[in-house]
Amino acid sequence: MVKYIDVKDDNSAKEFKNVRDNGQWLVLFYATWCGHCQAMKPEWNKLINNNDTSVKLAQVESEFIDKNRDEVHGYPTLKLFTNGKVTEYDSGRDLDSFKTFLKNNEVKNVVKPSRTLSSSRRSSRRSSRRSSRRSSRRRSSSRRRPSSRRRSSRRRSSRRTEQR
Repeated sequence: MVKYIDVKDDNSAKEFKNVRDNGQWLVLFYATWCGHCQAMKPEWNKLINNNDTSVKLAQVESEFIDKNRDEVHGYPTLKLFTNGKVTEYDSGRDLDSFKTFLKNNEVKNVVKPSRTLSSSRRSSRRSSRRSSRRSSRRRSSSRRRPSSRRRSSRRRSSRRTEQR
């Protein structure tokens, strides 16, 4: 089992995308040009070597941040992912602060939630939802009125003919 991933190329980015929603991950989003990130790097490396929790660690270089999923507005940014749910890190940038945060937010035996309905029951619910949507669409389309723009343009044209 992987305890640490350094995302700085395409292969490691794909690997991280596959495992990030399973278990707990403390992720450092950083930029190589950022002075604050460079100052925090030695403390982060100490955490990597001294992590005694079940939380896995990852560091993601700015070029490989998934802009559709991750809201990163500045560097360095730390976030804790627990089965896809995000907890913002808002503490110090030293080893003791990292460890305290991990111990306070560590979840023992993280299990990905499973679905409770069987696949046949799920598919029957989907089809009933689809049919109810279709019937509501039919009803609403028969009751449509012309838009207010159409009415106002008709009024204008009738007024013009009356004035002439």
